[in-house]
Amino acid sequence: MEKKDNIIKLRAHHLLCLQGYQGYGYSEKFKENLEKKLNILKNNNTKVILTNSPDDFCEKCPNLKENICIKNSKSLNESLKNNDKIVKMDSAILKKTKLEKNKEYSYAKLIKIVNNVFSNKKDLKYICKDCSWANKCLWYTSREI
Repeated sequence: MEKKDNIIKLRAHHLLCLQGYQGYGYSEKFKENLEKKLNILKNNNTKVILTNSPDDFCEKCPNLKENICIKNSKSLNESLKNNDKIVKMDSAILKKTKLEKNKEYSYAKLIKIVNNVFSNKKDLKYICKDCSWANKCLWYTSREI
């Protein structure tokens, strides 16, 4: 997919994560990239294209190797399983919200949609259950039980 300058490519599960972000990160470069792009999204109501693959926020992540998230993986097989789990999270969000991959949306509209669809922790059982940030995530902890 060709990237347009004024459009941010965004993984579907990042619609949740970005709302709870507090500055914890994997590296300074990752954190700087994330905060720069998050400010663009919040301040300019930038258009986004949803995806279930590495996005513009992932580009500086130290866990991204050869377009695969290898977080805490010790082998290629473990990396592929971890990456598959993340793709399934993205796909579950797309399915539950009825949003389409590779379609352009306004960021503000997407936030309204995900916040309406995922209003409580029960709705997030599959998506956030293994997330290491869940207990620190302001968005997740704000959801009703």
